[in-house]
Amino acid sequence: MKSCRGRSPTGPSGDVALHLAECEEIAARLDDDLLHARIKECRGQATLYRGDLPGAIELLDQARREFRAVGDPLGEFDTLILLTAGTFFLDDPRADEFSRDALALAEQHGAQSSTAYALWAVGIAQWRAGHFDEATRSLRKSVRLFQPMKDLTGISFGVQALSWCAAFASPDERAARLLGASQAVWRTSGTKVDETTAYSVFDRRSEDALRAALGSAKFESTRFEEASAEGASYSFDQAVALALGDDGDAPGSEAAATTPARGPGPEAPGGLTPREREVAGLLAEGLTNREIAARLVIPSARPRPTSTTSSPSSA
Repeated sequence: MKSCRGRSPTGPSGDVALHLAECEEIAARLDDDLLHARIKECRGQATLYRGDLPGAIELLDQARREFRAVGDPLGEFDTLILLTAGTFFLDDPRADEFSRDALALAEQHGAQSSTAYALWAVGIAQWRAGHFDEATRSLRKSVRLFQPMKDLTGISFGVQALSWCAAFASPDERAARLLGASQAVWRTSGTKVDETTAYSVFDRRSEDALRAALGSAKFESTRFEEASAEGASYSFDQAVALALGDDGDAPGSEAAATTPARGPGPEAPGGLTPREREVAGLLAEGLTNREIAARLVIPSARPRPTSTTSSPSSA
């Protein structure tokens, strides 16, 4: 039986329930413990997508124990990533335990892709617990591991989570650009941003935090829109560099230390870059962030995969 990894079941109903029932009958006839564990994993993932998080966690934890009993580390790893996701959404502190178990398992077997996804899992658990600096370090390690593998989905998940870290650790214009830039990375991955709906609630929370900071008396009320739209217009490489702190604007970055501070002058009235002035002009025309990004973005010649993976459990 092929693993359910990478699929997007809508829940244990209709065809999904029928296929799982058929598989369970086959597993019972064959007395195959590994097949039983995989079916339980698929049922748990389907339940997770249906929104029954406690039910999904129970099934996935059973599957994890069964995978361990039959000596299937990949199955155990996959369920640990899914368990991290389920407990993350419930704000369940076990997310930290599950994610660290996944990381230990991946490192034990020298699996680079799995290690990258496990670091993502550790990072989001740290972010949920309010450990923003630790989360940023874990997530940046994850993205850097994904880069040589050209895993665009993994990079997208990492950049998205890094934008949450920035929004809550340092809610400034750079963080707003990063939140917009995460959309640019998802576009390049070939996956629509709105397909990751389970995580969009944290995008909205990050946006609320940034609007509260950038819309205060200290800043103009349009600063969030301008910065977010600018980030959304970034190329893939620009967006990833911003997330990794390699853009030259990150505090303490090598580029920031060697780049002169930008001051106001004839070429930068009010301290705005040419791109920022262009974004401000488009905002004045009443364009939305998405319309501005479409107007400003330079199409990449990079071939785009057609994958529509919506869960990082496809490691």
